[in-house]
Amino acid sequence: MVSDSRARRAALFWSFSIVMVGLLWLLGSLPIGRITAQDSTPPSLPTFSGPVFTYRAEPRLLTEGKGGSLTVYGGNFTPNTRIRLIGFGVIDTTVVSNGVLIGKVPESLPQGQYGIEVIDPLGGAALSPDPLVILPAPTTPTPPPSPTPEPTLIPGQPTLVVQNFSASPAKITPGSALTLSFEVVNQGNRTARGVSVAIESGAKFFPADGQAAVLLPNIPIGGKAQATLNIVAAVDAPSGPNPIPILFSFLDMEGKAYTSKAFLSVTVEKVVLASQVTLTEYRVNPDPVPPGEPVTLDLTLTNNGNETARQVLLRFTGESGVLLAGAQGNAFPMGDLAAGERRQMRVSMVASSAAKVGAQPQPVTISSVVEDKTQEVVTSLTINIARTVVDRPLLLIKSYQLSKEKLSPGDRFTLTLEIENVGTSAADETLLTFGTVDSAPPSTPDGSGGGRSTGGSDNFAPIGSGGAQYIGSIEIGATTRQIVQEFIVNGTINSGIYGLPITLNYIRRSDGAPTQDGLRASVVVVAPPALQVRLQSPLPPNVNGGEPLPLALEIVNTGEKRVSLLEAAVEAQNGMVVEGAKSPLNSLNNGEDATVNAVVIPLESGDLAVTFTIAYIDELRQQSSLRYTFQTEVAEPTPPPEVPTEEPPLTPIAPTPTPTPTQNDLLRRILLGLLGLGS
Repeated sequence: MVSDSRARRAALFWSFSIVMVGLLWLLGSLPIGRITAQDSTPPSLPTFSGPVFTYRAEPRLLTEGKGGSLTVYGGNFTPNTRIRLIGFGVIDTTVVSNGVLIGKVPESLPQGQYGIEVIDPLGGAALSPDPLVILPAPTTPTPPPSPTPEPTLIPGQPTLVVQNFSASPAKITPGSALTLSFEVVNQGNRTARGVSVAIESGAKFFPADGQAAVLLPNIPIGGKAQATLNIVAAVDAPSGPNPIPILFSFLDMEGKAYTSKAFLSVTVEKVVLASQVTLTEYRVNPDPVPPGEPVTLDLTLTNNGNETARQVLLRFTGESGVLLAGAQGNAFPMGDLAAGERRQMRVSMVASSAAKVGAQPQPVTISSVVEDKTQEVVTSLTINIARTVVDRPLLLIKSYQLSKEKLSPGDRFTLTLEIENVGTSAADETLLTFGTVDSAPPSTPDGSGGGRSTGGSDNFAPIGSGGAQYIGSIEIGATTRQIVQEFIVNGTINSGIYGLPITLNYIRRSDGAPTQDGLRASVVVVAPPALQVRLQSPLPPNVNGGEPLPLALEIVNTGEKRVSLLEAAVEAQNGMVVEGAKSPLNSLNNGEDATVNAVVIPLESGDLAVTFTIAYIDELRQQSSLRYTFQTEVAEPTPPPEVPTEEPPLTPIAPTPTPTPTQNDLLRRILLGLLGLGS
């Protein structure tokens, strides 16, 4: 029974399984299941297959305020592709297929021309060749316009170029100004708005009078505008044609900024730098000038060149001149004169008593230093000499001599001079003072109560006297005795040409009037360079004759100024210079040094003197030299040993006895023989 029940249950299980499988198969084959599955699948849409593109759009014309539909043809469109009107924005777009789009143009779109652009997040953007033009709404009903060919506008941007350029002046010099005039033309297909024109920074030209940029009105397509720029060339602008970079900044109708550049040109002439000092104005007081009387000249010198003239010196020269040196001499330094600078000076001279009446020429020489070379300009003044009958003395320096041609600070020297009266009256009670004398006016009609103060020279001090000598009377045409005075030069004086003042006080014999004249003698002072000169190794007290003696002279510039050394020459007394007789030298700045090497061979016994002569250019641009002598003594040569004249007798040499071999020697020989090392 049990087995029968188990069999029945198993048969029921398998029967139920077979029935369920059949039901499932039947349900899967019903058409209702396929329809339900098909309805749940969304419709197929275009997918991304590459960049979008477009080749046509229509319509091209619409009327303002009406709106409409815009159809764009192309390819690779997706559900996310949209139509954008450039200058307005994205409009409502319907994707018909992957090659057709339909956009809704709003009625609020203003009149104008708009580029049509297709944009897609995956396919990028593409610009249609056909723009959309919104025409203005008609005010009155008009018949439909006759069909006209639609314009073909190419999308792009404003493009500005320059034409009809001119420069005034056409040629300029560095640092000068010029005016540029030109036309700016828009050759693009968009209106250029907010146009500004400026000189590009970093060029050899910059705006003049603070003009940074020029603003121009909006330039339509094909339009043009006139522009003018005032600029200045840089002082270092090279000669020849120079480009002038012009920078344009502008916007299109969408507000997009653009820049462009154009190059104009102008010729810069080469300028030669040179100074030209001339006497441009002068006044003479008194005018006319009585012969033999002092005259004051107010002079104006101008540098008409374009380079600074250094060390300008004005001198009254010429043997036929009518002006003689006054209290200030006849040479007047003016220092440096910059380009275009005017400088005035007042000088005091004396009209020659022998000058002819009327207008007389007075030569004037103006010298200056340009590039370490002295250049001179010779011009002349016109002096009107008055007719006069007043007799008066005229005391001049006939001659003077200095005991030294060139003086150095701290030197003593003797001045010897003679005074000559070339006037028409004698000078009585003449008193000569080396220095300046200020005479106070008399306090009473008879001259009593007057005073006088004497001031010596700051550069030259008299020695051995108070600096004043009584001369007495000097007749007409007479010459005084030789006047001798010793001086000492100020130790702190710089190099230069100085005037030593000489004052003469006398009484004119013609009318008894006290008179004072000032003369001046020129003294040349040259300060030697501050050099420390020594031998690197001092000379020994004695040297041997015929043996080479090397010497090394060390030169150190201990001063603040640069020393222009030329060469060093070596000479020897009682010796011969075999090496380094002449050696070139270079200039030394403060703290720099140089070494002069030489080899000397002493000759005979006695004193040996070696002299080093250092040639240099002093501060007056003259060649000078310094001598340094070093001495030692040449020792007498040691006499050679005496050689005997007779040969000494020969002494017989005894034969050397043969040593007798000892027992140790025999054993050593036997061992060496056995080892094969000898016997």
